[in-house]
Amino acid sequence: MKNLINTVIVLIFSFPIANACSCFYEAMSVKKINSYDLVFKGKIVNKEKVDELPTKGKKNLNNAFKMEYFKYTFEVQEQIKLFTKAKQVTVYSSRSGASCGVNYAVGDAFYIFSYDNKGVYMTGLCANNTRVENADKSYKKIVEQYKNPKQRNVWKDDKCQKVADGKFADGKPDGLWIYYNKDGSIQSKGHYKNGMKDGLWLSYLDEEGSAEYIELLSDAQKLKIADVKNIIDSQSMFKDGKRLKMTNRFVLGGN
Repeated sequence: MKNLINTVIVLIFSFPIANACSCFYEAMSVKKINSYDLVFKGKIVNKEKVDELPTKGKKNLNNAFKMEYFKYTFEVQEQIKLFTKAKQVTVYSSRSGASCGVNYAVGDAFYIFSYDNKGVYMTGLCANNTRVENADKSYKKIVEQYKNPKQRNVWKDDKCQKVADGKFADGKPDGLWIYYNKDGSIQSKGHYKNGMKDGLWLSYLDEEGSAEYIELLSDAQKLKIADVKNIIDSQSMFKDGKRLKMTNRFVLGGN
């Protein structure tokens, strides 16, 4: 066991709230995988209760609120977006359903989606972690395409809906990527460098959101919008995958 390399992952980061967890379903796609820092298939081999998250650096607010967690140890069965040689992965989840916690059992196997927070990785109910036995051929096809992208530059989800344009280099997203909403409008676009977001990224309102926003504007304000189908919702600056600054559309002037 001494030779096993363990990676710490946290399944949930959420402030304690009174309301129940609310999530929306996201189809399996390269867009979903790219939105997380660590993705893998694994089987739970151990589970225990803990009182704190082992985050590094700044004090974690979850610990300040005295939240309680489940600590899971996963045996990695398939690396998808896992830039480590770990054979086991330690995963944490809030024990509160209101905080989108998950309560898995030893022996359960999942496709896990998680993101980095202060040196640890987190996910939750809203990540739509999928039980291995529920992953159909279309789901597994997306996984295989991501692991072996070849020269592919047009990407669809497991429902055959186009979700992105973009290329890989050395097995990682690289250069300009454009992501799309279900209605075909642009959701966001920007560049990747060595698999991480880098430089300016723009996020857009979908068609319904654009129509609602335009209704709130005066005639003079509407004339300032160059493209009513692609209204910028926010712009962010990234370096090495970390967001340095974000400006929303109210500051940008809606365009």
